Amino acid sequence: MSGARPATPKPGDLISGRYRLEEQLGEGASALVFRATDVALGRDVAVKVLRDALAASTEATARFRAEGRAAAIIAHPNVAAVFDVTPEGEAPAIVMEFVDGEDLASMLRRVGPLVPRRAAAIAAQVARGLSAAHARGIVHRDVSSRNILISREGRAQIADFGIARALHDVVASGAFGTTSAKSDTTNDASSASTNKSGPARAAEGTPEYIAPEVIAGRPATAASDLYGLGVVLFELLTGSRPASPGEAPSRIRPDTPPELDRLAASLLAVKPAQRPASATAAADALEGFVIAANRTSIPARAVGPAAGAPRALASTRVSRIAGQVGAGEPESVLAEHESLGGGEGGSPGGGEGGDPLSTRGLALTIGAVALVALLLVGGLIVTLRLISAGAGPDHNVKVPPLATLSLSEAMPIAESLGLQVKVVERVYSSAQPVDTILSQSPEAGTLVPLGSAIEVRVVAGTGFAIVPDVRGSPQETAIARLLDTGLRIGSLTTEVSAIVPAGSVLHQNPRSGVQVAKGTAVDLVISLGADPSTSPSESASPSGSSVQMPDLHCATVADATTQLAAVNLTLDAASSALSGGLFVVSTTPSAGQTLDGGTLVVLTTSATKPTDCP
Repeated sequence: MSGARPATPKPGDLISGRYRLEEQLGEGASALVFRATDVALGRDVAVKVLRDALAASTEATARFRAEGRAAAIIAHPNVAAVFDVTPEGEAPAIVMEFVDGEDLASMLRRVGPLVPRRAAAIAAQVARGLSAAHARGIVHRDVSSRNILISREGRAQIADFGIARALHDVVASGAFGTTSAKSDTTNDASSASTNKSGPARAAEGTPEYIAPEVIAGRPATAASDLYGLGVVLFELLTGSRPASPGEAPSRIRPDTPPELDRLAASLLAVKPAQRPASATAAADALEGFVIAANRTSIPARAVGPAAGAPRALASTRVSRIAGQVGAGEPESVLAEHESLGGGEGGSPGGGEGGDPLSTRGLALTIGAVALVALLLVGGLIVTLRLISAGAGPDHNVKVPPLATLSLSEAMPIAESLGLQVKVVERVYSSAQPVDTILSQSPEAGTLVPLGSAIEVRVVAGTGFAIVPDVRGSPQETAIARLLDTGLRIGSLTTEVSAIVPAGSVLHQNPRSGVQVAKGTAVDLVISLGADPSTSPSESASPSGSSVQMPDLHCATVADATTQLAAVNLTLDAASSALSGGLFVVSTTPSAGQTLDGGTLVVLTTSATKPTDCP
């Protein structure tokens, strides 16, 4: 690519003449993410803009646009949709669906482990999204809790296909061998300057979620995505990541249901062949657990594609069960007719060369024809009345019982029947878990047209607060606002920014507008300004100075956090979400290494104290 690159994008800029940047949502090594307005359609979107340093690289921009193309071909409710990719000659940007919610890692950090049926419901949605990607020949390669978005309605969506890779590219590059630069164009743009071809590149992704065979140097496959799904399911059930492949959640959480425990362990199997056969098989098993746990009754009558439901829903387990013919029912009208002796040659004396019809036989024949004609006319009248009423019988479905379920459990059930769930009211209650459905309208069992919305009232919980927007505020002002709202101050880290003045808040997590329990910790990233040597405050020391990585082996997560803060190091988002009582087994980077201040540290933990600890 050639030509001068535009300045760093900022709120107010117009991308591709259509998308107006409203606020910055996040910032990574390769790109900036903004909430924007599609001025043509008047809707909120998310825009991911490649950093200037990488936008100058032809290879990096090609990979970045390939990321957009990889995700754009996957149309599924559990995959964050890609709407647009800016054309060649413009600043590289990907326009995506704006998900109003938070990532799963942040949610788990906020609420802790989930009840088994809700954990399974979320994991089932992720598995469905992976199934859609795999069906298109795309391997995600970084299935982790940070790359799963949870909307306010409870829908789980897979995002960030930045290092996704097409399966056919794996084959073309010589699967299980070295990886060519061309075949890896769907990798995250940041890898353009830091990764080489060969086995090392195959291990891209979040370390704790990478399958053993990928760490060993083999290319990522659909089976390695399932391993990442297993780690996510383990996190959902326990609040922590497994200490080793094959570990069952019951080791940390003894009350884990056996069938869910076995499924999690199989997803985490060391050998890919021992994992579920596909993401679809994993989703089937998870949905089966949710249905059994909720004691949901599924009628045998068709409510899937045969009854006019969207064909995209036909792959779900619930639709397949609902589409089965009930016991004792004929497969078709023809089968029923034949079972009664009808059909060609079934009428005695009706063949060519038989005896002439008697007067009595002729009268019976005329009467039968008249009766059939009468039935046809009656049926036509009934059909016309149904059509005039707005829908035929095959376009109606029964409303399922959703009361007492959580939103994440109810949405897949409703969607599999061709219905929607709409939250109309949030009620504060201490008697039920957050997001529990208290009531629904229409009531269960009501016949409604396909595409209808089931209005629900859900629990908002007690003692909740709305996170204020403190970005751009001076550190002291931001802290005061958060404390006044009833929230706590979480980790304080620093980052260089040419946009936000030194000493002001660059990012916050959870983001503004999110409803959280009072007392929730809000992490702040304080801007160092354009000069990395500038220190915004005494509590946020420069990140440019060198420090030595302490030995955290055998320490608890809580102690490790304190020790790292003392030397200006910090935990990554996933490690920060771990329970403070877990024991540190190892760290990345390892003890004794010389690091820059502000470096992120990843912990590998265990629920029990390592045997070599004093």
